[in-house]
Amino acid sequence: MLGGPPKAFLERLRGYDNVYFDTSLAPSSTVAQFIEALGAERLLFGSDIPFGYMPTELAKLKGLKLREREAGMLLGGNAARLMKLGRS
Repeated sequence: MLGGPPKAFLERLRGYDNVYFDTSLAPSSTVAQFIEALGAERLLFGSDIPFGYMPTELAKLKGLKLREREAGMLLGGNAARLMKLGRS
C-alpha cells in the first residue's frame, strides 16, 4: 500500500495536518494503524462504491470497537467539519 508499509507512510505524513484519508477498501488493521498514528480526526468513512460494498465497509468499522466519538468522526463528523457544514 502506498509504496511501502502503512506505518512508514504514516510516519512521513504525521506533520501534514491538511492530509486526510478514507477507509475504503483498506483492511481493518490498516484503518486501526491510521487511527493510532494520526487520530480519528484525519480519517473519513469511504465505501468506494461501486467497487466496495457498503455493508462490508461499515462492518469493518464496527469490528474495530471504536469509541462513540471516533465513530461519529469517521461516519460524517469529519466530512461535515471539512466542508464547514452545520450539524443539527
